[in-house]
Amino acid sequence: MKRFAGALLPLLTGAALAACPAHPGQILDGKAAQPAGLQAICGDVYEKFNRSFSTSPNVKWVELYAIKKNADTKELGQTINETFSKLGYSLVKNTTAAAGKKTFAYFNTATKKNVVMYMTIAGPVVLMSFAGN
Repeated sequence: MKRFAGALLPLLTGAALAACPAHPGQILDGKAAQPAGLQAICGDVYEKFNRSFSTSPNVKWVELYAIKKNADTKELGQTINETFSKLGYSLVKNTTAAAGKKTFAYFNTATKKNVVMYMTIAGPVVLMSFAGN
């Protein structure tokens, strides 16, 4: 995990790379503004992450982000929960698998769409991913 986190640091500070997971400045497949401090992970790391979902018929899009661990991740989580609510999604599952690893599942009853958000601490960053249909 430390090796993976070390590979992310250049993505947080470096120039934009090809193959980004998101619409620029947007999250959740372009449905909401990207919160401050949350940076899209692009390039090879994103491509490998995206391929891990390629065989799942229930996943139409994936996004991968990072935020520095010392940032206010609690406030970010609240902002993202409010964003889901404004888009018509309800939190249907919230689990903590292990220290620093959380999964949140959201469902929109009007559109019958779901989104899973996964957060994990990886060294100096918090990784946040979204997968939806």
